[in-house]
Amino acid sequence: MTESSLDRHRRTEFDGARWETDYQRINQSYRAGYDAEDSGDNDAAVEHYAAAITTGEQIGDSMFHAYRHAYERIIALLRRTPDVETLERYCRTYIAHPVDESTRTRINQIIESI
Repeated sequence: MTESSLDRHRRTEFDGARWETDYQRINQSYRAGYDAEDSGDNDAAVEHYAAAITTGEQIGDSMFHAYRHAYERIIALLRRTPDVETLERYCRTYIAHPVDESTRTRINQIIESI
């Protein structure tokens, strides 16, 4: 049985709506992290960035562009704490994604310095 044009159109509309909803969930957590960081509440910022990353990871690599910067921010904030295990975990998870070579090198240097 072949998929009708109408069925394909409905599926495309559903996928587009789901993509928008997923993107907004990630962006909401990221913005909350940015606002918390901007107001000096780094602990809350880490929690919000972690939520953006968790949401993104559950969705998959198709949304990596939406939560990539949350990795950058959480790594920067965790470098200021004694929680090296969490820092290393985020670093390793980050570079498991398709990142450019300079980012991979920089993150590997952070891991090596732990």
